[in-house]
Amino acid sequence: MDFGTGEQRRAIEAGQVRADLTGEDVFTLMNAAAWTGNHGTAGQADQLAGLTVRGFSPPARTAPAPR
Repeated sequence: MDFGTGEQRRAIEAGQVRADLTGEDVFTLMNAAAWTGNHGTAGQADQLAGLTVRGFSPPARTAPAPR
Protein backbone atom coordinates (compact mmCIF):
# COMPACT_ATOMS: atom_id res chain seq x y z
CA MET A 1 0.00 0.00 0.00
CA ASP A 2 1.40 3.40 -0.95
CA PHE A 3 -0.79 5.46 1.39
CA GLY A 4 1.36 7.92 3.32
CA THR A 5 4.64 6.37 2.21
CA GLY A 6 6.60 9.64 2.35
CA GLU A 7 5.10 10.69 5.66
CA GLN A 8 5.60 7.22 7.08
CA ARG A 9 9.26 7.13 6.03
CA ARG A 10 9.92 10.57 7.52
CA ALA A 11 8.17 9.63 10.77
CA ILE A 12 10.24 6.44 11.03
CA GLU A 13 13.49 8.29 10.30
CA ALA A 14 12.58 10.90 12.95
CA GLY A 15 11.94 8.15 15.50
CA GLN A 16 8.29 9.16 15.88
CA VAL A 17 6.80 5.78 14.93
CA ARG A 18 7.89 2.16 15.02
CA ALA A 19 10.23 1.08 12.23
CA ASP A 20 7.99 -1.87 11.34
CA LEU A 21 4.81 0.22 10.92
CA THR A 22 3.23 -0.08 7.48
CA GLY A 23 0.59 1.96 5.72
CA GLU A 24 -1.61 -1.15 5.73
CA ASP A 25 -1.31 -1.27 9.54
CA VAL A 26 -2.49 2.32 9.88
CA PHE A 27 -5.34 1.86 7.40
CA THR A 28 -6.56 -1.41 8.94
CA LEU A 29 -6.40 -0.31 12.57
CA MET A 30 -8.03 3.07 12.03
CA ASN A 31 -10.80 1.43 9.99
CA ALA A 32 -11.37 -0.93 12.91
CA ALA A 33 -11.74 2.08 15.23
CA ALA A 34 -14.18 3.70 12.80
CA TRP A 35 -16.20 0.48 12.53
CA THR A 36 -16.31 0.26 16.32
CA GLY A 37 -17.60 3.83 16.46
CA ASN A 38 -20.49 2.84 14.19
CA HIS A 39 -21.25 -0.54 15.79
CA GLY A 40 -20.07 -0.15 19.38
CA THR A 41 -19.85 2.79 21.70
CA ALA A 42 -17.94 6.04 21.31
CA GLY A 43 -15.91 5.04 24.37
CA GLN A 44 -14.88 1.76 22.75
CA ALA A 45 -13.86 3.57 19.56
CA ASP A 46 -11.83 6.12 21.53
CA GLN A 47 -10.14 3.33 23.49
CA LEU A 48 -9.26 1.42 20.31
CA ALA A 49 -7.96 4.55 18.58
CA GLY A 50 -5.82 5.41 21.62
CA LEU A 51 -4.38 1.90 21.84
CA THR A 52 -3.65 2.00 18.13
CA VAL A 53 -1.80 5.31 18.28
CA ARG A 54 0.21 4.22 21.32
CA GLY A 55 1.05 1.00 19.50
CA PHE A 56 2.50 3.02 16.61
CA SER A 57 5.02 4.62 18.97
CA PRO A 58 8.57 3.35 19.02
CA PRO A 59 9.75 1.48 22.11
CA ALA A 60 10.76 3.78 24.95
CA ARG A 61 14.45 4.51 25.08
CA THR A 62 16.03 3.69 28.36
CA ALA A 63 18.91 5.56 29.86
CA PRO A 64 22.09 3.56 30.44
CA ALA A 65 22.51 2.32 33.98
CA PRO A 66 24.78 4.50 36.11
CA ARG A 67 28.25 3.08 36.71
